[in-house]
Amino acid sequence: MRKSVAIMAAAGLLGLAGSGNAAVVQLNISGTAVGTQTTLVCGLGPCSAPSPTLSQSYATNFNQSLLPFDLREGDNAFTHGALSGIGFYSGIINNTNGVLTGRDLYYSYENPGVRTITVGSSYINASARTFAVNAIAPVPEPATWALMLIGFGAIGTAMRRAHRRTLQAA
Repeated sequence: MRKSVAIMAAAGLLGLAGSGNAAVVQLNISGTAVGTQTTLVCGLGPCSAPSPTLSQSYATNFNQSLLPFDLREGDNAFTHGALSGIGFYSGIINNTNGVLTGRDLYYSYENPGVRTITVGSSYINASARTFAVNAIAPVPEPATWALMLIGFGAIGTAMRRAHRRTLQAA
């Protein structure tokens, strides 16, 4: 009786673990983004908003790992990073039957620390129509962890009982 209840509980957890259509995965995005870099020109006085700006073309190759991502079938919007840290990334990752493609990437970066006598803050705005997406490694869902722990418990219990039986027989 106990075995049948344990088997039914394990089967229920297996169904729970495989029922979702989303998977938490670690993703890496890469490609080339192009845009403009704008620098605030301050002169010898203090920098202020109406100061003249210097704009130039900007292009960069990027290769960025995203945080664990709940990847669903179809389009998945994402944001990653910080404006003045590594830069701010946003875009769309499409999952069609496990084939990952990226589009509409927007990259923005602010470097407020570039303050010299004549140069103020520097801003970068770049984009890419498409970019590569690679799955690094899946992150197990909570139901998967629960099922694994129950399995280890069942194995431990079976080994413990088998050990007791051999001691009683001797």
